[in-house]
Amino acid sequence: MRIAALTAAALAPVVGLTVAPAQAAVRGSSDPWATWNNGGYSLYNNIWGGAGPQSIWANSYGSVRSSFNVTVPNAGAYTSAYDIWADGHTYEIMLWMNKVGPIGSFQTNS
Repeated sequence: MRIAALTAAALAPVVGLTVAPAQAAVRGSSDPWATWNNGGYSLYNNIWGGAGPQSIWANSYGSVRSSFNVTVPNAGAYTSAYDIWADGHTYEIMLWMNKVGPIGSFQTNS
């Protein structure tokens, strides 16, 4: 009985380690120009509102599916972008898909 108790006590930490959930890499920043890139995706901190701190945080993402349909004008400057809102309207994810002329996200060099 004592050997069984000692064996169980010795294995408890090992069992605890093997059943712990895996954690994905975490990236966070409150820098006004913070950027996070992963697998073809870029996440930029939103400084458009001006006052007050804002932060980006990325942990992991599973399968995400979204679609859109755009009709573009024949002339002029325009951008094709749309928003995804997470956690109600707490987080805004703006996807910039296309641009014509001097318009675009703050990361665009034109």
